[in-house]
Amino acid sequence: MGVSVYCGQLLIYSTTIDSLKLIAPKVTQEVNKTGSFEFSIYPDHPYYDLIHRFTDIITVYDDGISEPLFRGRIVKDEKGFYNEKKVTCEGELAFLLDSVQRPYSFPAAGYATTPEGLLKYYIDRHNAQVSDDNKKFIVGTVTVTDPNGYITRSNSDYATTWNELTAKLVNSLGGYLWTRHVNGVNYIDYLSDFTTISNQKIEFGSNLLELTQTISADSFATAVIPLGAKDKTSGKRLTIESVNNNVDYVYNAEAVKKYGYIFTTQTWDDVTVASNLKAKGQAYIDGIAQFTASVNVSAADLNGTGVNVNSFRIGRYVTVESSPHGISQNFVVSKLSRQLDKPEATRLTLGASFKTLTEKQHNTNLTISDIGLRIDSTEQKVIQLENGSITVSDTEPESHETLWLDTSLNPPLLKRYAPEYLLLVAEPSDWTSNYTSYFTFESSTGTYSAVAGSTAPEWEEDTYYQYAEWITVNDTTQAFYVIEKNLSVEISKSETNIMSRVSEDYYLKDETDSLISSVSTTVEQNKNSVDILFNQYSANLEDLSENTDTKFEEIKKYIRFVDGKILLGKVGNELELQLENDRISFLQSNSEVAYFSNNKMYVTDGEYTNSLVLGQFAFLPRSNGNLSFKKLV
Repeated sequence: MGVSVYCGQLLIYSTTIDSLKLIAPKVTQEVNKTGSFEFSIYPDHPYYDLIHRFTDIITVYDDGISEPLFRGRIVKDEKGFYNEKKVTCEGELAFLLDSVQRPYSFPAAGYATTPEGLLKYYIDRHNAQVSDDNKKFIVGTVTVTDPNGYITRSNSDYATTWNELTAKLVNSLGGYLWTRHVNGVNYIDYLSDFTTISNQKIEFGSNLLELTQTISADSFATAVIPLGAKDKTSGKRLTIESVNNNVDYVYNAEAVKKYGYIFTTQTWDDVTVASNLKAKGQAYIDGIAQFTASVNVSAADLNGTGVNVNSFRIGRYVTVESSPHGISQNFVVSKLSRQLDKPEATRLTLGASFKTLTEKQHNTNLTISDIGLRIDSTEQKVIQLENGSITVSDTEPESHETLWLDTSLNPPLLKRYAPEYLLLVAEPSDWTSNYTSYFTFESSTGTYSAVAGSTAPEWEEDTYYQYAEWITVNDTTQAFYVIEKNLSVEISKSETNIMSRVSEDYYLKDETDSLISSVSTTVEQNKNSVDILFNQYSANLEDLSENTDTKFEEIKKYIRFVDGKILLGKVGNELELQLENDRISFLQSNSEVAYFSNNKMYVTDGEYTNSLVLGQFAFLPRSNGNLSFKKLV
């Protein structure tokens, strides 16, 4: 497999073809940056004269993965003494520099007042200005949200689409602009976090070559004066005094205690409600009232060395294990520099920075490994399980039917609501919520004891009163939602086929270790075809009765992989859809009646029941039964 580079449809570099070599090919990428690809090419290369600035799309693939490592265009080439060309390419996000967002005011008709709606607004205006389909994008997945639930943006200047996206979305709401490609379509996503983790680790004593930890106080502050939108009459900005006891600032108590008051200001032009402004100000100061620490590593890429791992890629989490440095956690690859012909020279910047008050490394993302979710402790999230849920929050959930992962504690603790707990052996005569002045609760035993020196009422033997409380789930009898996940991989080989099976089994951890879910994928490969079978078994957490998911059993009737092609359609049906790398075919009785290829559709016979539009022209039926041909306005 190895690495390959294409100029348009032309293969110009391959690690497996000696005649197709580039000198010092290097990819440099960073999240929310356009990125670059540089290489040199000599006159003896067979395609030396076929590489042109701006007109050609350069695509880099590696490891047999269909999603490109890099996609972009040539922006510069320089000739050296020996007529070698040093070529510089910029990533495809730079296509957004080719269009201008003329003065505008958002919300706009036809677009939702959400981050997704604003992104579509910008991209639609970009697409209308570029003629090359390679430079156009379709808005894909958007997981970034706006805390106000209503986005307003405007600009009286002429700014590039890229600059507006950066200023009005990324810098304001955070997140990552991300491109991907499916069936020739260029998607642009806007993600709050990445969800993929690399199967290649960086380990001390293995592939970790260098490591540098940097701690910076460049943007450090302990208090902020939040400023909102301007009043149209007075011109004064919204402040938070009205909802903050006549104080115009908020602060981080822990940072102030340690470093004193260090003030800054932050302006949100789109915030018009004082309570929302206060919330944004508090979240902002909690974020910057910590020193920023980043990790820069040099690691050998073990892909291609005989180790069955994928190459490092930007926008993926990678596990770093280095006991001498006190590091054992997952970081997102935020910046990558990779020489395609020298995997040992790969350099990565990890984590997009993490925060610390103690100048010691810790993980700002709570990882729930059993479920595979990374949780931001400042935002309430609900993890849905088979027969219940876990609420992740630093405040008590309203629902008592959920487990509560209390992120206000360090480390976070899993709790459950326990209405069955007996409170006391006597009821205080002046019962109030301040019962703790009389009694203390022992969570490990579920009992209460009188506070020494208190004026608690007399105890009455054998008299119990119930009290509901959130208690720590600290044993297997209480942890009725604790799930263990086992992954297994089996590969077998015979004279006729290769069989691989990947299974994912979930167990309820109690005295019986009951199996509650099993999902497996089986791939059988022979000389004629590849068959993929999906099987899922699940059991109810309460009664653990067998319940096979028949939907997955049905998939194999409708999806088949034959000779590198994907066939869609029920077995035995006359009509089928056939997917290939460069062609989508419509089959009837195993004969091709229509297909898509090279941005065109070819049809053997066609029938239009009403009108036919060709660009700006159309055949339109008249009311009298005749047909007219006219230009559309």
